[in-house]
Amino acid sequence: MEKIRIAIIDDETPARELIKHYLKEVDSIEVIAECADGFSGLKSISAMKPDLVFLDIQMPGLPELNWLRFLPRNPRLSLQQLMTSLLSELLSSMP
Repeated sequence: MEKIRIAIIDDETPARELIKHYLKEVDSIEVIAECADGFSGLKSISAMKPDLVFLDIQMPGLPELNWLRFLPRNPRLSLQQLMTSLLSELLSSMP
């Protein structure tokens, strides 16, 4: 069975470590990239074409969703989870 290839992009080391901690228990997952900033993350997505990306959408250098316009087109990469997370974040920040 082919493994799900994952990239983790977050400027906070503890967040990346926590994600890796949980993912290491899943045999069908392979972390192929880990990046601490948005620009290297975009390069990794473009070069490595992961199936799934854990992405902090509030990182220095790529404000809010501006990074979306630089995301390479990849039919294997779905934005569904990202948008679900974004909606949850927006709803939780409402007064």
